[in-house]
Amino acid sequence: MVPSAPVPGPAAGRCLRRARRTPVSSAPSGVEGRPTVREGQMTDAQVTEAEVSGSTGATDADATDADATETGATDADATETGATDAGATETGATDAGATETGATGYEVVIVGAGFGGIGMAIALQRAGIGPFVVLEKRGDLGGTWRDNTYPGAACDVPSNLYSFSFRPGRWTRRYPRQSEILDYLHAVADEHGLQPHIRCGVGVAEAVFDERRGRWRVTLDDGDVLSARVVVSAVGQLNRPALPDIPGRDDFAGPAWHSARWDHSRTLAGKRVAVIGTEASAIQFVPEVAEVAAHVDVYQRSAPYI
Repeated sequence: MVPSAPVPGPAAGRCLRRARRTPVSSAPSGVEGRPTVREGQMTDAQVTEAEVSGSTGATDADATDADATETGATDADATETGATDAGATETGATDAGATETGATGYEVVIVGAGFGGIGMAIALQRAGIGPFVVLEKRGDLGGTWRDNTYPGAACDVPSNLYSFSFRPGRWTRRYPRQSEILDYLHAVADEHGLQPHIRCGVGVAEAVFDERRGRWRVTLDDGDVLSARVVVSAVGQLNRPALPDIPGRDDFAGPAWHSARWDHSRTLAGKRVAVIGTEASAIQFVPEVAEVAAHVDVYQRSAPYI
């Protein structure tokens, strides 16, 4: 194996931190897709992970992880043409197996910079395996803890259990808030010098295994092409919120959104709010919304599983 070398420069620019979100009392929310009942009375609503009568396939937004790629780096038909030389000699990436295609060569390509991607990068580093790169579709690392900023967002696992084994968290409470967990992930990445290895703002368009060469050909959505012996998918399973197909949803004139895409530009103070779904996210934000809203209706198809 080749010792891991960082990938500097614009091809792997430092990921940017998102601004801290304000509490629901001063920066609130609305809804995505609401039922047709009480249509004239509701001005705001909120779609969560979706236990809604008549809806199917809605997801648990609380579980979105590592929004790295629209495709999850799954197999897709690839072409051997159009690959560009992304400057392997300048970035420290190796040329092994890549010269025939013109792709930048890595030992390992990791897709997603949430807990899974960060943990894998550190494991490779400690094992002396490299070079490697972590691809992140969004502008910052963090996965679900970057995306879910709804009021009351927090871990539902005791904090002493919610850490990497090699780096226990120094938590301030039993169930850490979203911002504290995101800070933890950034601290771990910084402590291990991972930022030069992370490419933010780039997704994977396709990844195809070349059996003859024994390497993966990974095409990015910016047209860059990478070659790797191993591709690790750390994108999570629910990185795109699903909205239930409720009749009349498009007729609702008020603001509407999914809990994983909370609209902090709107206030819920004094509003009538409809919440659709009663899973993990709703359990956390409904009490927060109820503190400031004039009225809250919660709709569910069935009770949460305990």
